[in-house]
Amino acid sequence: MSDFQVYDNFLEQSYFNEIEKLITMHELPWYTSLGVGNETDYIDNIYYQTHTFFEHYKIYSPQFDKLIPLINKLDVKALVRIRANMYAGRENITVHSYHTDCEYKCKAALLYINDNDGHTEFEKGGKVESKANRLVIFNANERHRSTNCTNAYARFNINFNYF
Repeated sequence: MSDFQVYDNFLEQSYFNEIEKLITMHELPWYTSLGVGNETDYIDNIYYQTHTFFEHYKIYSPQFDKLIPLINKLDVKALVRIRANMYAGRENITVHSYHTDCEYKCKAALLYINDNDGHTEFEKGGKVESKANRLVIFNANERHRSTNCTNAYARFNINFNYF
């Protein structure tokens, strides 16, 4: 069984509302990435959109500062990457390929931004449903996979990789 922790209502509601607005209300430029888990996703025309806040020791987003209270709450010692993900809603659930966020052991935290019927699934067992203001923490080198959703226009989350 996978080793992960789930926290509902992770952020104070007023701060979560600010983060939700940032992610869902057209304040961010989104970039299309072909494939979600691995190269076979390219063949199946699976894609998602991302907004990178931080990666390769560099801040990429002018909105990065809005995440500092969240980073502090996670007790981050060093950042690896922060990226928002948007999976378009479709008629059917598509389960993406298993992947890892990092090849080495560090933490991963997913903050779910909206309620929907998508989820995160772990290869060793366990599934976390997408629920607004829910956070799941796990090892970034643990194989997991995502889905899109069918009951919202998109499934949103923010992925933190850190020490």
